[in-house]
Amino acid sequence: MEGLGFVVGVGRVVENRSARALRGLRPDCGAQLLTLSRRCRLVMKVSSVERDRAKQSVVEAFIKVQNGSDVRGVAMDTFPEEPVTLKKEYVAEIASSFARWVATVKGKDIHDVRISLGRDSRLSGPELLQISADAISSAGASAKDFELATTPAMFMSTILGEVPFDGAIMLTASHLPKNRNGLKFFTSHGGTGKADVKAILLDAADAMDARGGEPIPYSEATIEKQDFMAIYSEHLVNIIREECADPDDYDRPLTG
Repeated sequence: MEGLGFVVGVGRVVENRSARALRGLRPDCGAQLLTLSRRCRLVMKVSSVERDRAKQSVVEAFIKVQNGSDVRGVAMDTFPEEPVTLKKEYVAEIASSFARWVATVKGKDIHDVRISLGRDSRLSGPELLQISADAISSAGASAKDFELATTPAMFMSTILGEVPFDGAIMLTASHLPKNRNGLKFFTSHGGTGKADVKAILLDAADAMDARGGEPIPYSEATIEKQDFMAIYSEHLVNIIREECADPDDYDRPLTG
């Protein structure tokens, strides 16, 4: 046998050796080594198949929560017939992936990326927002908590202010039942498209798979809060004043 290689134990590879190095061994030693080598290759093949199946399972779990141009799923274990699909670890992974995606589309270093976070009044909102903020911070970006907000306001946070945010996430499931929640994504160009969301989810799945399915290792961060609704409201008021241009009462054109 010219060039025989085999695996001994876990992770130890014995280099190929020529038939001359095997002289003096039992007559059947070469056959035994060849059999062991074949078995090792079979184990590695089976392991590879199982690994591929595990990764596909992770990918499917993330793709399942895509809802067109945003993310939605069951966030609370309220009804036995509706298992949780938008798990906390998925939300963390998705928020982290969004921060990386924003860094790419903005051409910025991840440490210079700023993400605003808002939510509606759903019971799962506060916890999922904190989880998102922690994950974004863990990715190297910074996050700010707007607390209760509206979807249009979150988009405008990437437009208004002395230093607009690079990206925004609104935690909401719109009109869906109370046990649901979701994430809407924005940059100054508007909301994400279907292809963007799929890319974000696949990146999130790859990141989780790379850690063997383990969640993001992070600790709860102290996230600064901001009352952006006051800024957004003032913006709307100014638009009304400018458009009405009431000569009698500029500040209160809708009076009466």
